[in-house]
Amino acid sequence: MRHKMRWLALSLAVIGATGCSGGSVASSGTGTATGSTATGSTSAGSTGGNPSAACATYASALCAFLSQCEPEDLVVDYGSSSGCETEQTSLCLTNVAAPGAGITTSWLSACGTSYTSQAGACASGPVPIAVPTPGDACAVTGAGAAGSACGINDQCQSDSCVRSGSLCGVCTSVVNAGATCGGSSGASCARGLVCGANGVCLTEVGIDAGCDGDVTTTCQTGASCVLASKDATQGACLANGTKAGTACNTDGIGQPKCSEVGGFYCDPQNQCAAYSFLDGGACGEVKDAGLPGGAEYSFCVDALCVDKTCQAPGAAGSACVYEQDPGCRSGTTCVTADPVDGGAGNCTPNSLTCAPAGTTGGSTSGGGGQGTTSGGSGGGAAGLWINGNLAFNASALSASGSPPDSINCGLTAAEASAVDGQGDLWATAGALSNVNVWTPAELAAGCYPGASITMTYDPTDNLIFSAIAFDSAGNLWGVGSDSNTAGPPVIWGFKASDLTASGNITPTWMATGSSNTPADKALYQYAPPAMAFDSAGSLWVANSFTVIAFKSATLMGWTGASNTATPDMEITTSGALSYFAKPDKVSPPETTYQSLAFDGAGNLWIGFNYEPSDSKAPNRGQILEIAKADLGSLSTNDTPTPTSTITWPSSASQGGYGPLAFDASGNLWATYWDGTSKKGNLVRYPGASGTSDVTIDWVESAGSGVATTLAFNPIPAGLPINP
Repeated sequence: MRHKMRWLALSLAVIGATGCSGGSVASSGTGTATGSTATGSTSAGSTGGNPSAACATYASALCAFLSQCEPEDLVVDYGSSSGCETEQTSLCLTNVAAPGAGITTSWLSACGTSYTSQAGACASGPVPIAVPTPGDACAVTGAGAAGSACGINDQCQSDSCVRSGSLCGVCTSVVNAGATCGGSSGASCARGLVCGANGVCLTEVGIDAGCDGDVTTTCQTGASCVLASKDATQGACLANGTKAGTACNTDGIGQPKCSEVGGFYCDPQNQCAAYSFLDGGACGEVKDAGLPGGAEYSFCVDALCVDKTCQAPGAAGSACVYEQDPGCRSGTTCVTADPVDGGAGNCTPNSLTCAPAGTTGGSTSGGGGQGTTSGGSGGGAAGLWINGNLAFNASALSASGSPPDSINCGLTAAEASAVDGQGDLWATAGALSNVNVWTPAELAAGCYPGASITMTYDPTDNLIFSAIAFDSAGNLWGVGSDSNTAGPPVIWGFKASDLTASGNITPTWMATGSSNTPADKALYQYAPPAMAFDSAGSLWVANSFTVIAFKSATLMGWTGASNTATPDMEITTSGALSYFAKPDKVSPPETTYQSLAFDGAGNLWIGFNYEPSDSKAPNRGQILEIAKADLGSLSTNDTPTPTSTITWPSSASQGGYGPLAFDASGNLWATYWDGTSKKGNLVRYPGASGTSDVTIDWVESAGSGVATTLAFNPIPAGLPINP
C-alpha cells in the first residue's frame, strides 16, 4: 500500500509542476529545492551575469544532489544525470528570462552551492534534507503578489502559480500553519510548511522532534513519524532506512519507514530492500516477476507508472488529458479548452507573456530579480474596486480623506461587476447586454479603451444584469430583468467552459420569478441588486423585499427556460421591519435590501435602507449580521435574529448603504451615498465592529457617486467565494 502512495505522490508532482503551476527552475519530481544556506563550498561556481553558464552550473549541482540524496527521483523524473542536466538547464534558461521571475544568476549560484553542500552530506547514503526556511538559499520570491497574473511559479512572491488548463494563471497567497491550502483555496503554505492531505498547512519538523501523524506536523524529507502503536497519536520523527536489511514498518509503527527517494521499500519481512527500475513495460507491484535481487516492486525510468504500465510525460506538442497522468514534461502545460470538465489538450510550452502587472523582465544579475511594478499594490490590478471602473490600493485605503484613485478605467460605472479567481474583472457594459472581461495586466494599464473579451448574453439588449457572482467552480451567475417589459427578474447561470472567448453565450441554467407573487416574495417585479455564494454553494440574492437563497442542487437542476425560481431559504420583509431601531413607522416598499457579503466564518451581512413614512425625516440604513448557524436552519418566510447590527453613521445626514465587502484582515467595508453632502463614501468597520475607523470620499468624476458594486482584487483567501 505504501508503494502505491508513492506512485500518487509522483503523479501529483508532475501535475503540480507542469500541468498546473508551470514548474520552478528547481523543480524535481518531488519539488525538493529546499536546501539550507550553505557555507564554505563554492562548487556552484561564479558565473557573473552570464545566465547560460549559471544555469548549466546550477543544473549540474541540482542533479548531483538528486543522484546522491534522492536517486529514485533522479531515475523516475529524468532517467539519468545527463538527462537531468539537459532538462534542468533548458528549464532554467526559460525561467530566468521570465518577466518578474525571482531567478537571477546570484540566486542560481547560491542555491547550487546549497545543493552541493547537501550532496556531500549524502556521500554515505541519503540523509534527511534540512527543513526549508523563508530565507534559505533556494527560496524564490517573484514580483507577483497574490492574484497577479503568472505563467510560472518563479514569477510569484509565493513561488506558486495556479492554472486551470491554460497558459496564464494567478499567483497564490501565502498562509501560515493551520490555514486552508491547496485545491481551490488560492493559497499555498509558507516555506517550511507543507499542505497536508487534510487541506491545511502542516509544520515541517526535524529529526527527533515530536510529531502527530500529519495532523498538525509533518516530518522533514527523509524521515517519518514513528508511533509506538497504531492507536497512538504522538510520536517522534526518525530517519528512514537507507540500507538493505534495515528494520522497518510500512506504517511507521515501532520502526521508521524506508527511504523511497533513496530507492528502498519495506518488504514483507519488515526489512528495507532496494527497488528495481524498469525502462518501460509493467511496473508497480510485480511479485514473482524475476526482478533483479528478488525485488517485488519497481519504478519506471523517466516515466510514471500509470495503470501498472510505464508512460512518459508528454513533450511539447504531445496530446494530453488535463489533470490525468502522465501529464506533460517540465516547462510545458496541458492546455485544454474545457478546464472545468477536463478533457483532451496539448502539451504547450509555458508562456513568458503571463507576467505580473508592471514587470519589465527578470534580472540576470544580483538581487532578488523581482523586477518593478507600477499602479496599485500587487502589480497595479490589486485593490478595492468600486462600480467596476476605479480602484484604490492598500495605501489609499489606510486613512480617511479623499485620495486619488489608484486605477481609473475611464469607463461608465457598471451596474454589475465581479472579480474571478484569476484576478480578472468582469463588468456589464452600460445598458447593453454585454459583459466585458479585463485581465490583471489590462487593469494595471488602466483597462481603457476596451476589454480583451466581450460576451453578449442577450442579442436583443433587453435583458440587463443587475448583479453577477461566481461560484466556486468558476461558473458565472447573473440576475436581472427585461428592460422592455414589467416581467419578473430572471436568474441565469453560464458554465465556466463557455466563458473563454468573445461572442454570444447561452445560459446552461435558468429560472424565472413570478409576476403574480406578493411583493414580499422571491424574484418579484424589481431587479435584485446583489448576489453572493456561501461556502456550501448556495446562491443568496437580495431581492428588494426579501433575501432568498437557492441551494446548489436547486441551481444545477434548472435547465432551459421553464424553471420557476423558488427559493429554498428566505428572510422576509416582515422580519426586516422588526430589526430597525426606526424613528417612525416603516412600511413596504420603503424598506429594501441592497447588499450581501459573507465573512470568513460564513456569517451573512446584509445592508438595507428604508424611507420613513414621514417625508421630513432622513432616509437611513443599517447592516445586519446573521450567524452561519442560523442560516443553516432557515427554510422559507423566516425571521432570524441578527447577531449584530451596524447603524447609519450620522443621524444628521440622509442616504443609504450600498455594496459591502470584506478584506483579508476581516474588516468590513461599506459604501453609502450621503444625501446631505452629495458624496459617495467608503467606510471601514475594523473586525466588522460597529465603530468605523476610516471614511473615504471617492472621485466622482470617474462615475456616479452612488456605488453599485464593491470587490477586492484579488479575492481575500478564506472567504466563501474563494474557499
